[in-house]
Amino acid sequence: MLLSLLLGAALTAEAPKLPYVDKGACPFECCTYRDWKAEKPITLHAEPSLRSPIVAKIAAGITVAAETGAVITSSAGTVQVLKPMKAAAISTGKPSDVSLKRGDVIYTLHGVGEGYVTSWYRGKVFEADLTDDTSSKTLTLPDYVWWAKIKTRDGKIGWTDQTRDFSNTDACG
Repeated sequence: MLLSLLLGAALTAEAPKLPYVDKGACPFECCTYRDWKAEKPITLHAEPSLRSPIVAKIAAGITVAAETGAVITSSAGTVQVLKPMKAAAISTGKPSDVSLKRGDVIYTLHGVGEGYVTSWYRGKVFEADLTDDTSSKTLTLPDYVWWAKIKTRDGKIGWTDQTRDFSNTDACG
């Protein structure tokens, strides 16, 4: 019990500030911002929040310009490191910037594709390859929402979390 309390306190002290907003992120491999086609009716909000006023509605079949996006993580996941690994911090790109040892717990923020996950450890954000089950163990999964900034053909601009209701989001397929 005491160990659980100490581990919980240590994780909280080293946790990323939430919600974590990853501006410009596209959360899967080959994800791309370009012309997207609405496959279902879409609602656009003034800001990336369901509480934000609705600025437009798009009918199914309409093509719009997806300008950018943001992935907003409300609850980070946790992964325990089983083997030492190094990663490059996104801010610097230097492979030695994030050194993880056996027993470290990293926070996962959102997926980016092919087993890579945007992660956080002691203030550094990096993409970790979590495909090797012998190198890490997922303890909890992150909770996040992908928002896209959309511009309609008549010039209306808004945000939607209905990103799965568009086609042409994947540059590989």
